Amino acid sequence: MKNCSNKNCKQTNPQEFIAFRTRVYKNGVKAFQSWCKVCIDEIKRKPIIKEKARETTKKYRSKPGYKEKTRSYRLLRDYGLTLEKYNLMLSDQNHKCKICKKDEVEVGTLCVDHNHETRTN
Repeated sequence: MKNCSNKNCKQTNPQEFIAFRTRVYKNGVKAFQSWCKVCIDEIKRKPIIKEKARETTKKYRSKPGYKEKTRSYRLLRDYGLTLEKYNLMLSDQNHKCKICKKDEVEVGTLCVDHNHETRTN
């Protein structure tokens, strides 16, 4: 049996009804709290927390360099290309699709694979 760490709950529950919640403070310290699953479900349902999460995500994605960093990561993960190699390949092709010869302005961001809409061959 274990107590819920939520200050409003403090119920004693069997171990299988306890979930662990990790909290990271601004100074980098991690704290692990054992909360009952009922309390965790209540937190997940609170619209204030969901809205705060949306705002945080929007703020993070609006940081300068986010798009380039994400693009670089996806190119490396999906195709094994660094952003520098992709840009070199793009300039070698005069910023046109190698297969259909469409200009970058016509199709938007050129893809490594051919289909510019579905991103498949």
